[in-house]
Amino acid sequence: SEMKIGIGTGTPTKDLTVEGDISSSGATYYKKNTFANDDATPSVAGGTYFETGTNTDTITTFDDGETGQIIYVISKAAITYDVTGTTLKGGTTDLVTADTDLTSWLYDGTNWTLISFTDQSDDLS
Repeated sequence: SEMKIGIGTGTPTKDLTVEGDISSSGATYYKKNTFANDDATPSVAGGTYFETGTNTDTITTFDDGETGQIIYVISKAAITYDVTGTTLKGGTTDLVTADTDLTSWLYDGTNWTLISFTDQSDDLS
């Protein structure tokens, strides 16, 4: 059986559960995660930084999100984010990204809201 540790709680729900505010004196680094090709609903459990697969795909939602989670997704191909009629919210027209474009999303417990989209081909001149 797996042990769960609780700080400020007698009933931890994760491997480590901390009830109350926390602080750290060091930097936090996040590993890169990669979505599988042809997965329209990739899992974002426990992650912040993701890259898509290399196939041209459409994403309709992100699975296993936690309320308040922010994710950063770098496209490695032409990726369409279906924001019409899904839990992805980012306007009224689906967002199509190209290789190296970056999107960031915030999960409110129901929907993923697009925070930003960086089109790497735009030189801002």
